[in-house]
Amino acid sequence: MHVLPPGQRAAWAVQELERRFPEPARRARRQRLARAQALWRDARPEAEEALLEVLLDPGESELMRANAATALGSVQRSPASRRAAEALAAALDDQSQVVAARAARSLGTRREKGAAEALAHAAAGPARTWRCPR
Repeated sequence: MHVLPPGQRAAWAVQELERRFPEPARRARRQRLARAQALWRDARPEAEEALLEVLLDPGESELMRANAATALGSVQRSPASRRAAEALAAALDDQSQVVAARAARSLGTRREKGAAEALAHAAAGPARTWRCPR
């Protein structure tokens, strides 16, 4: 997670996003991720839904989806929690081994009902090497 440099304000961050991502669509995706991370950092109830948007977006980068899966492992539970558990279980079959591994870790961390079954099913599937970078 990025923190503003000392003495900088949110306006600086907006200018940096515009400078680094001049293409509006790409910038909007980064803003969406920044919003989700800020909600997560502040333990806001909307964090889970915002992180799900990132995880479930097939157009999003592998790294951003993996980070969303990781954050979902420690987010405060909300009414969307059942949806988050289902999304994490589905992510066990993601083409990206990084996303799948992070989803596995988050399912275990959340101790969701049915998580053990989903993890056992994924482990019994095609051989995969899951490594969760910290």
